[in-house]
Amino acid sequence: MTRGALYLLFTASGFAGLIYESIWTNYLKLFLGHAAYAQSLVLVVFMGGMAAGAAWCGKRSVRMANPLMAYAAVEALVGLAALVFHAVFVALTDFSRLATNGWRSARSSACRACSSCRSRCCSVRLFH
Repeated sequence: MTRGALYLLFTASGFAGLIYESIWTNYLKLFLGHAAYAQSLVLVVFMGGMAAGAAWCGKRSVRMANPLMAYAAVEALVGLAALVFHAVFVALTDFSRLATNGWRSARSSACRACSSCRSRCCSVRLFH
C-alpha cells in the first residue's frame, strides 16, 4: 500500500472518530439531560482512551510483527461497536427507566425524542 493511501485512510479514520464523538454526545445528551455534561463526558472518555491507547501501544508496537494490521483490527472493532451502539443504548436506557420508574414507564428517552416514528426507530423495545 502506498504512503498516500495510508494517509488517506488515517484521515478518513480521524473524520469517522469526530463523527462518532458527535453522535455519542447527542445520545448522552438524551440520557443525561444536558449537553454540557454529555460533551464533557465524551471528551474525557475520548481523550482518555486516546492517551491510554497511545501509552499501551507505544510500549507494545515495537514487538508487533505488523502494527498496521493491529491498528486495522482496532478500527474494525470500533466500527462494530458503532453498529450496535443504538440497540445497546436503547436497551440500557429502557432498563434504567424500568429500574427507577417501574414496569409501566419503560419507554426510552431516545424513543420519546423521536416522536415522528414511535414504533420504527428503535430495534430493541420493552413493553411497547
